[in-house]
Amino acid sequence: MQRNRPNDQSASQNRREGSRLSMDKLQHSNREIESLKPPETEIQTPEEILKAILDESRVMIHVIDPRTFEILYANRAMRQEFSDIIGRPCFEAIHNRSIPCGHCMQLPFSKSTQHEHINLNNGRIYLLHSHSGQWSDGRKVKFQIAIDVTEQRLSPEGIMLEQNQMLEVIKALLDATIEGLFIFDRNQKCVYANHIALNLFGYTLEEVHSKSILDFIALGFRNKVKRFSQNRDQPPYEVLGIKNDGSLFPIMIRGKAIELGEEKFRLSAVIDITKMREKENELFQIKRYDSLTSLPNRRFLEDLLKKSLHTSHQNGCYRALLFIGVDRFKLFNDSKGHSFGDQLLYEIAQRLKAATASMGALARFGGDEFTLLLEDGSKSEEQIRRSARQSAESISKLLQAPFVLLGQSISITASIGIISFKETARSPRTLIKYATSAMHHAKKKGCNTICFFEPLLQRRFEERLELQEDLRDAIDKEQLELFYQKQMRVNEQAECMGAEALLRWKHPARGFISPLEFIPLAEEGGYIHLLGEWVLKHALQKLQKWQKDPQKSHWRLSINISAKEFEREDFISNVQKNFNQTPCPPHRLCIELTEGILIQDPEKSIQKILALASMGILFSIDDFGTGYSSLQYLKKLPIQELKIDRCFIQNILEDEQDQILVDTMIGIGKKFNLNVVAEGVETQEQLKKLQSMGCELFQGFLFSKPSPVLSAE
Repeated sequence: MQRNRPNDQSASQNRREGSRLSMDKLQHSNREIESLKPPETEIQTPEEILKAILDESRVMIHVIDPRTFEILYANRAMRQEFSDIIGRPCFEAIHNRSIPCGHCMQLPFSKSTQHEHINLNNGRIYLLHSHSGQWSDGRKVKFQIAIDVTEQRLSPEGIMLEQNQMLEVIKALLDATIEGLFIFDRNQKCVYANHIALNLFGYTLEEVHSKSILDFIALGFRNKVKRFSQNRDQPPYEVLGIKNDGSLFPIMIRGKAIELGEEKFRLSAVIDITKMREKENELFQIKRYDSLTSLPNRRFLEDLLKKSLHTSHQNGCYRALLFIGVDRFKLFNDSKGHSFGDQLLYEIAQRLKAATASMGALARFGGDEFTLLLEDGSKSEEQIRRSARQSAESISKLLQAPFVLLGQSISITASIGIISFKETARSPRTLIKYATSAMHHAKKKGCNTICFFEPLLQRRFEERLELQEDLRDAIDKEQLELFYQKQMRVNEQAECMGAEALLRWKHPARGFISPLEFIPLAEEGGYIHLLGEWVLKHALQKLQKWQKDPQKSHWRLSINISAKEFEREDFISNVQKNFNQTPCPPHRLCIELTEGILIQDPEKSIQKILALASMGILFSIDDFGTGYSSLQYLKKLPIQELKIDRCFIQNILEDEQDQILVDTMIGIGKKFNLNVVAEGVETQEQLKKLQSMGCELFQGFLFSKPSPVLSAE
């Protein structure tokens, strides 16, 4: 299947192939029935065409709604025998009854019925055949054929007449369907095929005469057709059909035995399912392959690992899975744009695909991560590890060669995690998690590193998973708590201006766990937004409490927002929802954002900040000077505050470079008319030094340690 390069778009639509008797599918029959039209009548619609056919028949035909028993249509012969019947219930118009008879009650539940009826007006005997179908407006209906069998009950010749009449009616109905239909006699020879079937296989009616159903089936599928043909009613089944020109195509067949007196026939319906199979293949590609790189995706990898685990267990061979993570890809993506990042991923995939074709099965796991399941196995774990390392080193070297994109030379590296396996006790997802863990461990050791998953890593990984689950429970079990650290304005006197809210987690067994440990866990687990909502909810409750105290009503409260939380589409609506639930002045809440958040998606960040600022919410750039340069955003965004990170404050008394940097940051803040808060102030000497530089706002142990209750409270 042809795959698209980046930025190409492809769309697929599901199409349902089916069969039904439909009045609006008869337009192609106009020429065939031209001679049957009365000269004085202009027939323009397929429904009128079919009615014209049926009106020419001497067999009495009518259509019944099985839910209401209403007669929707009757041909000329039927109207002549039973006058004024359209629109009336069949039990009243035909059977002269005031309530439905037993035969009527069967109509909604049976596909076909047959029974005799005596017309009390003239004593004639009629054989009524009912068949399921679909009316032009989509309603399910019953086509009922009434044949006068009065003479047939007395004359053998009459029986033959009945059969011929029935066959002619059946042929007319066959030509009104959208399926390819054949009628075979008791000797399995074709006696009739409708135009759909003839067009499907490329024959004329004369050419199919006396052919067997097997003549339309590819050689390898004929035994299957023979088996199914032994059943009176064939359920739908798939085979390959063969056309007159010898070409093969997928078809679905279903059949039904028909008895007309002593004569036996088989009706076979055929549908071309080529387009359906194409759509299924397209859906398979979408579900199992990555649209950007055309590589197998995560779902395909899991299926492949499942088979590999089973094979390894059977033959006792070790296999290996490599997990490849591109180093610093996010930096390329953020700085040069997503289109550039997609193009880089595409080129990486093409290079990996060409180099690993003989090694094993390559897949794109997601984002900037790829996997390689080594094809060869070994009875020796040491040997498979050696082979895996050689493959990893080859890939690492391969990716270090520069990529040239849009006239730019780009150099990258990759961190690779490896896990060897052979037992079935591990699931595919567990293997992937272990390999991912090894890759992340490799990244921690430095870029362009290879790391095997070891038992020690497994224990750490399992502990991490357990801690993730505990953290998820902690949100519901109220094990979280907000601590507060004062923010002070110090001139001649010290005045509390508010505080920063700091999240703490008291684990029931491990005690307090550092945010540096549990915040990444929440981000990995996908519920950092739940922590953020918890913090916002309790922060607003604290602000509401302060508003009731005249001494604290001017205090403001700062909260930290993670990048993943800020990126969520529902972030603004969640903030609005919490303010609605806990009303308090928005200008008393300050959201602290890191510099990194601002450049991940600058346009969206600006839009969100402007939207929240319009509500009155304040913004602060946290850890100013530690990340990317955010000077360009100071003039674009409604920022009220810069916070100088503690790393610049710790050695400010001894380190001249720190003094220069801090002095510059304070100067920038003043030039932009921003408040500047120095974090991590612990001594009077640091305070005096910062005051001499013009800083007035401070936070640190010199004034208060983080506490669940501020001392002023």
